[in-house]
Amino acid sequence: MLSLTIKEILWIITLLIVIPQVYLYFRSIIAWETKLHIYTKIIWFILTWIWFIIQFQAWGGPGAWVLGATALTQLVSIFLGLKYGISSITRFDTTLLVLALFCIPVYLGIDDKIYALVLVICIDFLWYIPTYRKTYENPYTENLLVWYISNSKYFIAMLALVEYSFYTIAYPAFLFLANMVLIFIMVFRRKQIKSSP
Repeated sequence: MLSLTIKEILWIITLLIVIPQVYLYFRSIIAWETKLHIYTKIIWFILTWIWFIIQFQAWGGPGAWVLGATALTQLVSIFLGLKYGISSITRFDTTLLVLALFCIPVYLGIDDKIYALVLVICIDFLWYIPTYRKTYENPYTENLLVWYISNSKYFIAMLALVEYSFYTIAYPAFLFLANMVLIFIMVFRRKQIKSSP
């Protein structure tokens, strides 16, 4: 008889959430509804993959697998974005890309992973800024339902972690909060646009 731990059950629930999220997300890109900020996707792929490895090595267990699956989703979305549409890219965005790419080797060279984690979160936050800007200017270029589902994925993934430590919880907690800000921007701006004459 199959015996699953509560952490494995939570991971399965997360997987069941991720499948429709990924489907809706990819469909919205192909339908030209979601316009990606390609620089953001590249950085998010790199950082998510790095943090998946760190979290997995820190005994994150099933909770860490979510970041691995998310990194693969980011990689596919990069290719879809190149084919189906990219949002506007500014000089500021390019500056952030160069800064983030410069920080990655610094991060890899840091022995103390606490400092490395703080650096990853700082780099990742920089990469929310262009997406926040794009979404504020054009709140319909992101799929709101996809972001709601994505955020529930991070919340359940935190519950599915085998070991709770700063190493395992900080990054998914940051992603959850950063996504909440993006959701707020989308909801707020859409209401503003609907109420304007």
